[in-house]
Amino acid sequence: MYGLPKIHKHNAPLRPIVSQIDSPTYRLAQHLANILSPLKGHTRAHTKDSYHFVSEIKDLHLADNETMVSFDVQSLFTCLPVEDCISIVTRRLEENNMPVEYAVLLRHCLTSGYLLWKEEFYKQVDGVAMGSPVSPIVADIFMEDFEEKALLTSPIKPRFYKRKKTHTDRYLNGDSHHHPSQLATVGKSLFQRARGICDSKHLAAELQHVKQVLHDNKLRVPRLRHSERVKPATVERVPAVLPYVRGVTDKIGYILKRASIKTYFKPPKKISQFLPSVKCNIPLQDAGVYKLDCECGLSYIGQTKRSIKTRVKEHIADVKNRRSGKSAVCEHVQDRPRHYIRFDRPQILAKEH
Repeated sequence: MYGLPKIHKHNAPLRPIVSQIDSPTYRLAQHLANILSPLKGHTRAHTKDSYHFVSEIKDLHLADNETMVSFDVQSLFTCLPVEDCISIVTRRLEENNMPVEYAVLLRHCLTSGYLLWKEEFYKQVDGVAMGSPVSPIVADIFMEDFEEKALLTSPIKPRFYKRKKTHTDRYLNGDSHHHPSQLATVGKSLFQRARGICDSKHLAAELQHVKQVLHDNKLRVPRLRHSERVKPATVERVPAVLPYVRGVTDKIGYILKRASIKTYFKPPKKISQFLPSVKCNIPLQDAGVYKLDCECGLSYIGQTKRSIKTRVKEHIADVKNRRSGKSAVCEHVQDRPRHYIRFDRPQILAKEH
């Protein structure tokens, strides 16, 4: 478990993240996320995007005794009741004529979460992990059900209710080492969005807000109007992707542009890539239970009293010397000679104390 600071909030509180990449249930959670995703977003309060929200409220007029308010849920993921979430998902599966067995798999994903903190393993007994692919889907489904029940039982019925996403006004910083065209796109898209969702009465104020946001992020304010030019037809060519180095690759891009080759610039390595990972890793020198993955999707799980690093080297030697009788991994490679075992990425499932 590690924390990401919420830099847009006072005192920058930490958002707890339990990374589930390469965990036993990660692939299953990915699969369930794709299956359960169509079950959300069908309530009357759902909004697809800002344009949809504007179309919903453009004819809404507030009376003198009416007020528009917004609500936020604190620590949503860690406060979700798992059993209630599973019951709600089961009901929606039945309503949509989908196999309810998916709820059994969901229970396995939501109740098998564990984390490593200061060399000790802990099991998550309630709430869902912010780091599992299926958690955002479950959170949305639970909140939709909660909102529907709250609106039906509330003594005060709101005339209009919609769900919206929050924004922090944080964008790509102008001092970052990105190509100027990428930095310019931020301002252009914000101005285009403002013109698309604001009426004439509020457009000027929104454009002023956009200018302030761009200034705070050290980005240039684009021109409000650009002359439209008819571009000559060009031959379709394979685009070039170059790492952006100021003063070098932009010149290369200009040369390629004259040859009708479009150039995309990707940012260089981030500082975080050079720093040690904040995630806890169990050293391979320990003994314990490990897993080796094959590119075909199958995995080998073994246990050793010696260091896992030594045992992996023995597997490699068995494959090279074709000692199939000593290693199930070697037997798999001999039966399927084109398969590739990820000896370079052994996964540690548990260690011996």
